[in-house]
Parts: sequence; structure tokens; C-alpha cells
Amino acid sequence: MNRTIAIIKCILLSALCAVLFCIFRAPLHAQSMYWEDTVRITEGDARFPRVVTNGQKTWVLWEEIDTKNETIELSCRYTDADGTVRTNRRFAGPFP
Repeated sequence: MNRTIAIIKCILLSALCAVLFCIFRAPLHAQSMYWEDTVRITEGDARFPRVVTNGQKTWVLWEEIDTKNETIELSCRYTDADGTVRTNRRFAGPFP
């Protein structure tokens, strides 16, 4: 008896989720969302990007690989609270 009630509850919950998904599915189209065009922020071989934010500033850090000298250097780009974008290329390194 308890198992039957649990199955019925599960079916009702699944049906409710399906109905809610169908109702709210219209605004989920990606075409109506705002997407910026991609912008390349490095000129060479860059790997392992990381994004950090504190709510006011956002930093993107990555490793720049110099295959000729076989070294790695760290670079970053950040956005201030006023929206100014700044780039600090190869601020740390070279690391062998």
C-alpha cells in the first residue's frame, strides 16, 4: 500500500514537472538571449583559462606558451567596476 502511494506521488510529481517545463519553455529559446560575438584576447598559444569575479571586477587568467623558448608565462585581462577592460600580458614568468 505504501509503495503504491509512493509510486503515485512520483508519477504526479513527474507530471507536474513536465507541465511546468512546457509552460515555461517558450522563453528558453537561445535565439532570444543576448550573446556577444567572440573576441580573441591572445595572439599566441594560450591555455588553461580561468575566470574569477567578486561581483564588481572580473579577471580572466591564462597561460601563454612560448614553444620556441619552451617557457610558460601568466597573463590576465580584467574589467574594473566602471567597465574598463585592462590587459596585463606576461605578468609572471617565464617558467620552464
